[in-house]
Amino acid sequence: MAVALRTTSEIEARVVAALLDGYSIRCRIHSSLPSSIYPLRFHCLREAALLVPESQLAEAERLIGSHRTHLRLVYSRRGDR
Repeated sequence: MAVALRTTSEIEARVVAALLDGYSIRCRIHSSLPSSIYPLRFHCLREAALLVPESQLAEAERLIGSHRTHLRLVYSRRGDR
């Protein structure tokens, strides 16, 4: 398995995992700290890594990048930056 995304937001990791699952790229989320009933308490200290098979890493990175680019375009047109 290879790291396709590192983030401090477990929510972002789950959203991206769902995106990749929609393209038949199986993935796993590995978090550096256990989840808490108070998710914001250690938000800045926690890192979540989204792991994908090495054979699908390039495709996963391409999909993540293309969706981020699309969102930037949408928000810049709306002026919500």
